[in-house]
Amino acid sequence: MNLGLLRWTVLLVGIVLLPACATRPPASDPVALAQYKKADDPLEPFNRDVYTFNNGFNRYVLSPIATVYTTIFPKIVRNRFRDFLDNMNGPIIFINDVLQGQGKRASDTLGRFVMNSTVGIGGLFDPAEKLGIPQHTEDFGQTLAVHGVKDGGYLMIPIYGPSSIRDGFGLIVDVAMDPITWVFRLNHVTYLSYPRIGMNAIDKYARNKKLLHDLRKNSVDGYVTLRSYYRQNRTFEIRNGAPASKQEQQQQNDLFENFDDDSGQ
Repeated sequence: MNLGLLRWTVLLVGIVLLPACATRPPASDPVALAQYKKADDPLEPFNRDVYTFNNGFNRYVLSPIATVYTTIFPKIVRNRFRDFLDNMNGPIIFINDVLQGQGKRASDTLGRFVMNSTVGIGGLFDPAEKLGIPQHTEDFGQTLAVHGVKDGGYLMIPIYGPSSIRDGFGLIVDVAMDPITWVFRLNHVTYLSYPRIGMNAIDKYARNKKLLHDLRKNSVDGYVTLRSYYRQNRTFEIRNGAPASKQEQQQQNDLFENFDDDSGQ
């Protein structure tokens, strides 16, 4: 096990054992109990602390770096970085496509990876997209969800951001079974994984900076709004774009109820 994987394991095991859990309301208070179950956030005190830490980290570390990144590199260059990083995720997406029994999507992923790694010069370009082979993402958290595993409760991971117990575990599995992880390890260049992680974080933040700012600025409770947004987006990913159920549509309506109508004026 590499050091990065070990750190994630220790982190998540520690979180599961954390005593800082939200107190479950008694059965004598059915309204509060219903709200507790709806939030599905037993680690809320801890999660809110991590949310505050992440906001500070984003503001004082990621935001300045992302500003420099977008200032130095024009969009066309940033897109090349993004295509390269996306292409490196191809093997793990393919594995999860197979584990989910998604033959067509697995075929698309394999075709994209081979074409973009060769014709696309190591993934710097995306000729597969121009040929009509669509890009999609999959991870082991989604695979577990497809096979009926519940999310286990909301989880804010330091620096990484919103997740769940299931998806946090899935993150560990993805790192462990990613062929690129083992290529680095077998060639004794595991240090190359750190620039990959760093570039992913910087690029992801640069692309979502405005969204995160708006979520904090235009909502009554930024933590609750981010939690709702994450779950809505995660559900969409898990069902691979299939139409939302009535329950999911109601969750989307609940998301907008958290916004302050006067904040944008």
